[in-house]
Amino acid sequence: MLDCGQGGESASYQIDTVRDVLSALESRALSPQCPNATYACKAVASIRKNCGNPDIPFDDRFVAAWISRMQAAGMAASSVRRYVEAARALYRRDYPSGRAFDGLDNALAAPRATVDFSALRRAAARNGEMPARLRVALDAFLVDVYSGARLGTSGLVTLLKDDCSALPVQAQAIVETYASPRRRYAFPLAQGRRTDASIARTLAAATSAALRLAGIVAADTAATPSEIAAECSRIACAGAASLQEAADAILDIHPRWYAMRMRRGVAVETAEERLRDAFGASVATYYPCREVVCRTAEGRLAATLQPFIPGVLFFRISPQLLPEVFRHVGDIAWGYRSAPATNAPYAAIPEASMLVFQRMVCIFTPDMALRPLDPATRLIPGRRVRITGGVMAGYEGIVRDIPASGDSPLTRLFRLEFGHDFGFEWTADIPEALIQPLN
Repeated sequence: MLDCGQGGESASYQIDTVRDVLSALESRALSPQCPNATYACKAVASIRKNCGNPDIPFDDRFVAAWISRMQAAGMAASSVRRYVEAARALYRRDYPSGRAFDGLDNALAAPRATVDFSALRRAAARNGEMPARLRVALDAFLVDVYSGARLGTSGLVTLLKDDCSALPVQAQAIVETYASPRRRYAFPLAQGRRTDASIARTLAAATSAALRLAGIVAADTAATPSEIAAECSRIACAGAASLQEAADAILDIHPRWYAMRMRRGVAVETAEERLRDAFGASVATYYPCREVVCRTAEGRLAATLQPFIPGVLFFRISPQLLPEVFRHVGDIAWGYRSAPATNAPYAAIPEASMLVFQRMVCIFTPDMALRPLDPATRLIPGRRVRITGGVMAGYEGIVRDIPASGDSPLTRLFRLEFGHDFGFEWTADIPEALIQPLN
């Protein structure tokens, strides 16, 4: 709960988080005494669907963001108003002095430009063909959207590439594609050969054509590119704490984990080498193997590396580079998709699931830095512990001794003694990073 008083005065009202308010609204909507329960339940479900981070304040800014999301999804204005009225009625019952639904006339008003936000995302991901002249105009438009629609057409004409460092990384990536050692401007628009006003008129016409071709606006729209950029930015900024978060709502370029399977007869090292040559440090690969000791025909012990999942290479890369990945390795591997269809998107592996898998096999990627949670905790003989990862996760035992040591929690081994199973006493050497003290 957040206090909203000014200075040293006591707060006249309080703002709860979205999570708290949603819980109260759901209870009200599901109660038998709720009038117009159908719209009330739909309104609560819509808020939950569009809330994003449930720990942000439930205030007028959040409600305006919710309305923007419904409008961007193509919901009729009458339906939006009914949802808002139903949610307002529920809210007033538990928060009579709350101000989250005050002053919503501007938010409920029809936007000056109706945009297809999903088409904007596709255009930002460079999905679809676009003539070179219109591509420059569309990229300049995207930079304006990423900047919060603060540049305008004339500002894009005079924008210098050295002034883009404060913009979201998506905008910087676009400008970088046009960078040249001899060009000071962000975009090649014939600056210096024509007047800025003439370039701005040409850019506005090309941007309007590009927006229609990309399906971002209807063919008969009368809105200017600046008005369209302002509406796109308003939708993206809804519920975002910064311009970077708003840019992420349009184009998420943060690296994700994916998986590919090698074709028959192809070594994983071949794919890893191609990825390193093509993307360098932009890609990380993960192919966990374990050491298996067996006796040869001559009676000697030999150690070999065996993969946990043979032929499956995990790799981490930005979603925008994913099509390029399979242009380089498509002849030797194929990627796992989210559905059994050739046009389905590639399946991203959640970070939490990847971490669980790494803990289970006790092999971690280089970006993982492991250390005991409590450096002061001493794992001494006689202490009872639980194994938190690896194939023995969940087992409990007693530290017997420390047969090996090293500089890393993965190399410091502790010999654990486990109870008597079927009359046998057994021990195992476990890395310190996978041991949790119990007493």
